[in-house]
Amino acid sequence: MEAVREVAQIVKAAGGRALLVGGCVRDSILGGDPKDFDVECFGVAPADLKAALAKKFDLDLVGASFGVIKLAHLDVDVAIPRRETKLGLGHRAFEMEYDPTLTVRDASARR
Repeated sequence: MEAVREVAQIVKAAGGRALLVGGCVRDSILGGDPKDFDVECFGVAPADLKAALAKKFDLDLVGASFGVIKLAHLDVDVAIPRRETKLGLGHRAFEMEYDPTLTVRDASARR
């Protein structure tokens, strides 16, 4: 998808690195066509990432509190790497810390 390439170029121009993650990678490995794309961006502060993307795309910030910027009218989510700390029982009892300086290895550990 062209929008994903453009996101990667924008992130690179801002001094960061963009990687496809999640279901789109799984679907591609299994020979399917991804229905949406998740891009994780390393090395770019959240405010800088948002500003850079806003120059090219309309943004839907509904997921911003979760470190996710959605590209409006496109099936592309752009995220900042994060750490999760379990605080209690259940699948919602987590504290999340967004950190664009996480290594790919550390960010992948939670997946």
